[in-house]
Amino acid sequence: MCQTETHACKGASIIRRYLHNLSHPAGTFVRPMHDSTEIQHRRLESLWGKSSPSRNSLPRHMLDTAHVAGAIWDRILSQRGRDALRSCGLDRNSLMLLAGLHDVGKASPGFQAKRPDLHHGWPAPLTHPQPLAAEGLRYRHELVSFRALWEWLTARGWDDRSRTLAWCQVLGGHHGVYPDPGSVLIGGSPLVWGEGAWADARRALWEWLGE
Repeated sequence: MCQTETHACKGASIIRRYLHNLSHPAGTFVRPMHDSTEIQHRRLESLWGKSSPSRNSLPRHMLDTAHVAGAIWDRILSQRGRDALRSCGLDRNSLMLLAGLHDVGKASPGFQAKRPDLHHGWPAPLTHPQPLAAEGLRYRHELVSFRALWEWLTARGWDDRSRTLAWCQVLGGHHGVYPDPGSVLIGGSPLVWGEGAWADARRALWEWLGE
């Protein structure tokens, strides 16, 4: 409980009110969609993002996080803070996208195998979930997020290496430890982070979130 009106307590209170006032409850927000987009969204819902207190799909968790980032920009950040982020190439929309992408690495076999009962079979069935989950503890989902963002930006010809690395570190370090980039990019196994259909699923999450 907040006993004093510190900045942190005030910020938490504002975020709670902001989420409460959304047109849909946090965790259940679904935007209007065209038929083809709705079909894609149903597929994305096959991926789980949070297991407690109950299953929350990965796209809903990512969207919730993006909204919180928007609330922080609107209600908490000072003008100086916004200017500092803009100097790093982040305006409100791109900050929301980056925040939402923090867990895109959960769209990987190594993470989904931790709770195969919560994975609904898309983009591919999980084979041998126990060894996959064990490997996923060593090459965690935030490292997959780092790898995915790096691959997306470099594939698009983004040549600002220092900024690319900084943004990837935001994703890779969102649990409090910034990874060594070399270890991320040469470590792990495709069986854990997932190629082919799994890479397509991560790209679909990016595109859906960025719409």
